[in-house]
Amino acid sequence: MAHEDENYCRATKNILDKFTAIYSGPVSGITHEEARQWIRSLNHAPITIKNHAKTLTAFYRWAIRRGYANENIFDEVPFPTVIMPEPEYLTIEQTNAVFSAASEHYPDALAYLALSAFAGIRSSACARMDIKNIDFKQRGILIRAEAAKNKRRIYVDGHPDNLWQWLEFTKKKAPEGFFLSKRLWDRRKEQIAKKTGFRMPHNALRHSFCSYHVALQGDAGKTATLLTRRGNVAILYEHYKGNASKAQAEEYFSIVTGS
Repeated sequence: MAHEDENYCRATKNILDKFTAIYSGPVSGITHEEARQWIRSLNHAPITIKNHAKTLTAFYRWAIRRGYANENIFDEVPFPTVIMPEPEYLTIEQTNAVFSAASEHYPDALAYLALSAFAGIRSSACARMDIKNIDFKQRGILIRAEAAKNKRRIYVDGHPDNLWQWLEFTKKKAPEGFFLSKRLWDRRKEQIAKKTGFRMPHNALRHSFCSYHVALQGDAGKTATLLTRRGNVAILYEHYKGNASKAQAEEYFSIVTGS
């Protein structure tokens, strides 16, 4: 099997395993009705069910191209309606509290906090970052394929100045912060949340970056470029426009050490 086929199969393996555990035999032998029944049987949130259906739709397109199936049985399967919740992001006061608590008690968490809050990098991707991929001289970040959600390498620059202030500060004060394991990074987030006294939702700092950066730039395209999601400008407008004013955004990206 070609390398690209192996990568594709790895990305869909979990969902395919669920599906084929019930319907054994060749994929060409499964009917439209069986596909609909399987989707209806899933006990997941609508967004998860939709993702399962989309993954299997793509899988059958792959199978048809290679002669493993004659038709896409998931083309006629209705996707559930998904109502996206409002993104949870932090206020400026909360963000200041997070960085103050980390600076005082857990400085090794500052690098990943800054990458999340001021570069919009997913929390899960932070622990896969490497200081060698942070270009302090040119002020750019290399996101390796294995750390990216879409498994593609990309170099991003044009981030706000305060990101680099925090990264430079951490490099001097707590350089070990660029090498936290996922387990320790998750623990630090819990400890910081306890210190601040408020819950920090999953990827709240990334959502904060999106909300304030869209407000700062007035152009979701620039935000999408930094997030390596240039094809999702409309989604950024739908989810983040109006969450903050430009004045609030300017204050957010003025959060620096000692502020």
